[in-house]
Amino acid sequence: MDGRRYGQRRVTGIVAALAWLAALALSADANGPALAREAPWAVHLRAVDDALADRDLSAAEHAWRNAYIAALGTWRWEGLLEVGDAYLRIGTVSGLQQAATAKARNLYLTALFRARQQSALDGVLQTAEAFARLGDRDMVAQCVRIAESLAADAPDPGAPARVHAFAARLANVLLVTGEVRQ
Repeated sequence: MDGRRYGQRRVTGIVAALAWLAALALSADANGPALAREAPWAVHLRAVDDALADRDLSAAEHAWRNAYIAALGTWRWEGLLEVGDAYLRIGTVSGLQQAATAKARNLYLTALFRARQQSALDGVLQTAEAFARLGDRDMVAQCVRIAESLAADAPDPGAPARVHAFAARLANVLLVTGEVRQ
């Protein structure tokens, strides 16, 4: 009996989330480009930070899940980076940094895939910075390779130089912070 109620609640929750995402998509169409308005996950991330300020981890986790759903529903890379960063903040307050880092890393990977798929050079570069904050040198290098490839095909002739300057700056930052050893 309990398992059946749980299953019904889960289905109800999934249906509610899908209805919310559909309403979000319809409102984006009715109100113009989604990029001109506040990102749908932003309100939830503010709620995460408010809850963390009150040290209410349960409320922070709940708001984070809402932000995560909103970010996933947009197919944009930006939300996944911001939601990953928010989970790191939750991990810091909760004392569970290792688990938070693993979750953030997965979100950053998804952001990287989306940015690459969308040929979003800035998205790949911002994802590289996120991986650098985690100290993940291998993923930083992978992001830089992807950025170099995107820059080579970009209509902006200055894109390759921008990626080179970014990579050099990031390498210097990592050397200073001790994340990268020569």
